[in-house]
Amino acid sequence: MTLVSSHRMYDVNPTVAEHWQELYDRISKMSGVPLVPSDIRPPAPISALWSRPDMGLAQMCGWPYYCADPRPKALAAPVPKGILAAGKPVYWTEMVVRADSSFESLEDTFGHRLAWTTPGSHSGYNAPRRLLAKSYAECGGPLFSRTHGPVITPRGAIEALLDDRADIAPVDGFYFLLLKRHEPELAKKFRTVMRTPTSPILWLSLAGGVGRHFRETRRSPDQCAVAGSQGRRLRAIARRALHCRIRQS
Repeated sequence: MTLVSSHRMYDVNPTVAEHWQELYDRISKMSGVPLVPSDIRPPAPISALWSRPDMGLAQMCGWPYYCADPRPKALAAPVPKGILAAGKPVYWTEMVVRADSSFESLEDTFGHRLAWTTPGSHSGYNAPRRLLAKSYAECGGPLFSRTHGPVITPRGAIEALLDDRADIAPVDGFYFLLLKRHEPELAKKFRTVMRTPTSPILWLSLAGGVGRHFRETRRSPDQCAVAGSQGRRLRAIARRALHCRIRQS
């Protein structure tokens, strides 16, 4: 059985997308299960993939995961490098502004324009809502003059800042790490004024009903040796190119 896959959540640019695809290809070879890239791309909602019974490997947010019935299987998760993750499979939201703006704090942006990604997103919607809840309660009314969305993706959020459609935007913390590594000149155009607390990062998940295809795979001694080599290469890709390591669930 051939299953569909997607890594669009952290496709910072075409180069990073190629690294993710190489990692997925090696997982496919290690498992013996064919994976083909999904044709569901922005602005089409990624939820269209998460509900498919042939989802073989995809980055999936925690809230849709818990709401799904049947529940998908969490296969693994990236562990971002750096002190913010502290060696755990977690992420956070960077509340960013343009680097040349006058804003020095989150509070400075109140009364201005806020971008948001999509209501199904934790980093781009629900984490900022929680962060802003106390200030909203104290204010007793809207904190921003206008909100702009849905911008769908972290890339859409930073483009809203660049195009002057928003003054502050939430950006997935792991996405921002990848942006700093692979597009440092673009990353320098933004400045963080606040971070949310950490929460479990997006899992690499598969539809619950397809797990048996992985379990039923049997390897010869030669295939096991190939899988070991693929595993070492997989870990190297994650460390060097994707600024993380992969932890199996």
